Formats: sequence, C-alpha cells, structure tokens
Amino acid sequence: MRIYADESCTQANDGSFMVIGCLTCDSETASDLRREISRLNAKISKQSEYHFSNISKTRTAEHYKELCDIFFDFHSQKCSYKRGLYQQKCYRKICFDAILIRHEKIDHHKFSDGDSQIGFFRFYKTLLLHVVKKHYCNSEFLITIDEITLKKTFMLTDLQHQMNAQLGSNSAIAKLQKQDSKADSLLQMADVLTGAVAFAWNRQECNPNTRNNSKLLVVQHIEARLDRSLATLNHPNRSFNVWQLEM
Repeated sequence: MRIYADESCTQANDGSFMVIGCLTCDSETASDLRREISRLNAKISKQSEYHFSNISKTRTAEHYKELCDIFFDFHSQKCSYKRGLYQQKCYRKICFDAILIRHEKIDHHKFSDGDSQIGFFRFYKTLLLHVVKKHYCNSEFLITIDEITLKKTFMLTDLQHQMNAQLGSNSAIAKLQKQDSKADSLLQMADVLTGAVAFAWNRQECNPNTRNNSKLLVVQHIEARLDRSLATLNHPNRSFNVWQLEM
C-alpha cells in the first residue's frame, strides 16, 4: 500500500486550523493515477507543479478541477479486496484522510519540550497510524511525505520505528521517506486536496480577492463531486474523511 501526505496552514497566522492530509491506494492504482495525470499535463501543456496555493486564475482553476476529477474517477471505484486492521471493508481505489489541528490548542512547550518539530511529527503520527490501521491488509506500507527540513536527520526513522512498535510489527511500515513534490504527482494531488480542506475551514479568515475566488471554484468543484461540504467532519471509516484532533 502507498500513502502520500502533505500539510497546509502550518503557521498560526495562516488560519485557525492546521491540516495534514494524505492519499492512500495500492501500488497499481498509484501507477494508473500517475499515467492519467501525465495525460492531463500533456493535454494542457503543463510544466509546473500542482499546488493549491498556486491557483490564481479562473483558467488555472479549470486545470485543477480536472486534476480533482482524476482523483474522483478512481475514488468512485471500489477495490476487490478488503482492508482494515479492526473493521475490514472494501474501500475505494483511492482514499483521502485529513486531520484538523486547532492552532490555539497547540502547546509545544507543554507537550513537546518546546520543540515544534517534535509536536508536528506527533500530529503526523496520529494521522498516519489511523490511516495504516484503517487500510492494513497484510501488505507493507510505503509512506511518502512532502519535503520538509529536519532539525535532526533521524526523525523520520524514529517516527517509523514508533509507528511499527505501536502496530506490533517491525515491517508494517517498510519505509517512511520525504520527497520533493516536483518528483511525485501524487504528492501534488495530496497537496491540492489538503489545501482545499484547509481553505474550506479557514475561508472566513481569507481576504476576498481574485486569487481566493479561483481557489473557491476548485473547493466548490470538490464539494460537488463529494456531494457535501469540505467544512464538515465525517465518520473515520469514510473513504474521504476529515476529522478534528481533540487536544
């Protein structure tokens, strides 16, 4: 299984909520998704990356809608096999999970010895453990997160060991790596969906301008495909799930 994760609004002045989101799918679906994204890029002669923060014009928003349509075309298809450590079910071919963390409740001095990066990775661990348990099916996980500058190079390895220890397996998570999103279109897709959720929850704090109006078009398109608002919480076993961390 593959997990691709990214974060949005990590600073308090970005809005009330930090959001960490991830895509989950098997390796075959990941390859199929990359192929469809490559076709979209060839069609629109796109050279740059997809990032929610880069949506600035209505024309650009239309390209991002098509990227989201690729996600939902696969999301509409169910897998033929069941997964889940505790409650097994046939999930969609690709799923999305996002965790909301309210900035005003974050206290790194109290909970992380004043180290904001330790606190940040604890949030990451909370989401990733939930997703691995949700999609576990006797196969190893390869987890890729967007590039981040680490104060200590062993932090990702420590996170992997901690998660495997809590899962009771030394191999459930075969690899946890960081990757520049330029090299991975699925990290870019995770960025767009995570950014859309962050925008929906922090929208009242955004200044109304053309750039934000274009982003709103993409958010509304995602909501139309989901048939619900992104600014709502869902059941944890949903295949498109947004939930808030109780601090």
